[in-house]
Amino acid sequence: MDNFESMNRQLIERIQSADLDENIKKIIGQSLKQLSNYEEQQIGKIRDSIKETIPDFLQWSAYWNITTAVVPQKNLDEWEEKYFYPVEQQSLGFASPQWDFDFFEGCNEDCHTEVIGNYGHRQFFWRGTYDELQDEISHANTYKGVAVDKDGQEYPFFYKLVLEPACRRKEERLYQLAALYHIQRPVIFSPFARRQLTIFLTDINMTAESFFDEKCRWDFCWEKNGLQNRIIENCELIWNLKMLPFEDDIIEGEQIPEVNTGGTEFRFTESDNVQQGTFLQLQHMEEEPLMTDIVKKSENQIILRTFDTSQTKINGVRIENVEDTPTYSFTNQYELALMIPPRILSVADVERTLYRYRSDSFICGHPSLRKPNVGKMIRGYRVEDMYGGRREISLYQRKRLQSLPQCYIFFAAQQQAPEWVKKYLQDYACYVLADIQWRFPDFYWVGVSM
Repeated sequence: MDNFESMNRQLIERIQSADLDENIKKIIGQSLKQLSNYEEQQIGKIRDSIKETIPDFLQWSAYWNITTAVVPQKNLDEWEEKYFYPVEQQSLGFASPQWDFDFFEGCNEDCHTEVIGNYGHRQFFWRGTYDELQDEISHANTYKGVAVDKDGQEYPFFYKLVLEPACRRKEERLYQLAALYHIQRPVIFSPFARRQLTIFLTDINMTAESFFDEKCRWDFCWEKNGLQNRIIENCELIWNLKMLPFEDDIIEGEQIPEVNTGGTEFRFTESDNVQQGTFLQLQHMEEEPLMTDIVKKSENQIILRTFDTSQTKINGVRIENVEDTPTYSFTNQYELALMIPPRILSVADVERTLYRYRSDSFICGHPSLRKPNVGKMIRGYRVEDMYGGRREISLYQRKRLQSLPQCYIFFAAQQQAPEWVKKYLQDYACYVLADIQWRFPDFYWVGVSM
């Protein structure tokens, strides 16, 4: 249509400059305007007819754009104005068996909330590669630091770096919703969530009250311990979504029993703050999703149907449309397709699918059943860090893959990618491999770095 409008403007300009009677010019101009309006109407009808043929789940998938990023804590308010919110705020950042609570064992939810309320929330992240982090954890290195209490008394302490699953656990609801709404994009790409750390104090002669006193100062001796370029502190992981219900939001909806089927419809509208990026689900009180059908999802309405309404609660997410993103961020990049092959028919099917994951930072392609003689095999995530939720991280799934024929995919960072991004090539490969394993489960997909 843009070409037609351009041609139309050029014709009008030529007519106006031509040696013609003014009435003739006027008649021709009106005719061209009517023709342009007619063409625009026809194009609109074609677009509407095409949209009607697009499956609902593809239209829903178009709004599933999730960006995760690490930003300084002091900038959280600034990014909240741009629709980015903390992934979680229940991490103490520290643990010690010598305190009267233990986040790893025996600290229930009420205790957890009380501890955070008393001592504050903080996050630490690993700055290096995923492999370097796994080596660090497996070696269980012990480091020495010092704390200075409010009276100026020094207390040396020893600590280890241990993995913290708080941010990664927040992804579970996304997998549930993506399964319910048949989302065709990869659910999330969040390398930082797989690098979250807790400082485990193995030996400290201080109470928690003294250690977390606002006048107490900690020195982890990062440089002396060789960790000066390995730890990210005073930062927080954020994403462009809200967990629903959010703070004082209320999601009630309207329940309508269906006499003929015995089911119940749950209807949510603008009064429940339903938007294009809103995805809701029904759950048991013990966090397990109910068996649910989606009757309708539009810009301002969601209708769900279930046959089990016992102890039902409602939750979901609202994915915000954002324009500005932080520097250190990752997005679930994937170009949606109208035709999605349920099984591999040819190498071209795999090539086309791999092309959809490409971004300004990474590329992937060249699938092959032959083990390559060049490149390096990419080490996968540990089971707990794999993308896909419970379905993909089960040990059964991993054992099943070992019996399938292997297919190799090459991965590389783009030349123009920032240097810091290139450290996350392994993460990008694990993200793509997990998703393509779900799309094409007939092969065991293996990554190779170029």
